Amino acid sequence: MNGNSPPMADSFAQHMDHVAAAFALTHGGHHTLAYANAAFRNMVAAHGDARVGGPMEDLFPTSARGGLVALLDRAFRIGVAARNRLVAAGADGVPALSFTIWPELSSTGETEHLLIEMRYATPTELAIELQRDVTGRLLLSAFREQDAAVAALESRREALFLASESHRLAASLDETATLAAMERMALPHVGAWCVVDTLDEDDVMHRLTVVHPDPAKQAILAELDGRWTPHVGDAFGLPAALRSGGPVAIVDDADAAIASGTHDPETLAALRQLGIGPLLTIPLTIRDRMIGAVTFVGGRNGLAFTADDIALAEDLALRSAMALDRARLYSEALSLKALAETANEAKSAFLSMMSHELRTPLNAIAGYVDLLALEVHGPLTDAQRADVGRIRTNQRYLTGLINDLLNLTKLGSGHLAYDLGDFPAQKLFEAGLELVEPLITQKGLTLDGIACE
Repeated sequence: MNGNSPPMADSFAQHMDHVAAAFALTHGGHHTLAYANAAFRNMVAAHGDARVGGPMEDLFPTSARGGLVALLDRAFRIGVAARNRLVAAGADGVPALSFTIWPELSSTGETEHLLIEMRYATPTELAIELQRDVTGRLLLSAFREQDAAVAALESRREALFLASESHRLAASLDETATLAAMERMALPHVGAWCVVDTLDEDDVMHRLTVVHPDPAKQAILAELDGRWTPHVGDAFGLPAALRSGGPVAIVDDADAAIASGTHDPETLAALRQLGIGPLLTIPLTIRDRMIGAVTFVGGRNGLAFTADDIALAEDLALRSAMALDRARLYSEALSLKALAETANEAKSAFLSMMSHELRTPLNAIAGYVDLLALEVHGPLTDAQRADVGRIRTNQRYLTGLINDLLNLTKLGSGHLAYDLGDFPAQKLFEAGLELVEPLITQKGLTLDGIACE
C-alpha cells in the first residue's frame, strides 16, 4: 500500500471481509475510516454506521472515544505499533475493547495509514488491567505520601536551621559581634560560604571579612582582607542588589561575575582557588532602606538555586537585617544615653558652681543686715528696722533657692536626704507676703490679711 494506490485492492478486501477478526484501516492524522471488514462492522453496528470517509471515533460510544483517539494519535505520531491496548468499558454498558494498531509508513518515513485490529477484552485482560490500575494508584499514592514526608522533613530542617541561625545572630546586641555572626552565614546543602556587604548612613559600601568553613581556604580569604571591596560596577553583591532592587541569581557566568568585582589578577587568582559556583545575592532591607546584601556562593559545578533556596535565603537575610538593625539601634541608644549623662553632669557641675558663687555675696548681705540691726552705725527708726527685716527675709529666701539648686544637683547621685515633718502654714504665707508686699503697695492694691485655720 502507498499513497498513489487504493488503500486496499478489491481481491484483498474481499478476503479480509471473510476474516473472523475485526479489522479497519484509517487514513491521515484525523483517522478517517478507509476500510472496515464485516467483523468490524458487526462489532460497531449498534453504535454507528461504519461508512468509509467518516471519523473513526464516530463509530464508538462517547465513553470510549477519548481513550481510542489517544491510542490512535500516539501510534500515528511516533510510528510504533501498539499491541493489546484496552479501552475501558463505559457507563453505557459497552464492554471493554482491546486494540492492536500497526502504523504504515510512507517512503519518507511519515505515517499515512493505521491498520487496526479490534476485539472484546477477555476477563483475564480486564483483571490484569484492573490490577495495573490499582497498582498504579497505590504507587501514585505512595509517591505522594513520600513526597509529603520529604517536604515535611525538609520544612522541619529549614525551621530548625532558621531558629538556630536566629539564635546565633541575636546572641549579642553588640554591632561588631552581630556583623561577625553574619559573616558565618551559609545556606544548608547549597552555599559553601557567603559574602556580606553593608551600606552605612553616608551610602558608602563596605565588605565584611569573609569567613569560609574550610580552614585552608579561610587562609586565602584572610589575605584578601581590605583588598577585595565592593565597587559600583560589580555584577554581584551589594552593587548588583542596589541596581536590581531584589535578589540576583547568577549560575552560568559566576566566574565572570566574580571577576567583575576584582581589580587585580592576584585577587582573582586567589578567589578562583576557592571554587566559585552559583551566586545568589539577597538584599538586607530594613524599613524600606537597603542596609546591605548577602551573597551566597555555592561550590564549583554546584546546582542552580531553586525557588525554595531563594525563599530560605530571603528569610535568613531578613533575620540578619533585623539583628543588625537591632544592634545598631542599641548602639545608638547607648551613645545617646552617654551624651545625656555627660550633659546632665555638666548641668549639675554648672548649678553647683553657680550656687556656691551666689552664696558668697548673699552671706555678705546677711552680715551687713545683722550690723544694721545691731545699730552699730547708729540707731534705726521703726521704718528702717522694718526694711532691714524685709532685706533679711529676702536674703534668706534667695539662700533657700540656692540650697534647692544644690539639692537638685544631688538628685542624680542619690545623696539627697529628705526631712519630712509638719510646718506652720501661717508663717509660710506671712513670709511670702513680705516678698510681695512692696508690689501690692505699688499697684495700689489692698490686702486684708492672712487667715489660716
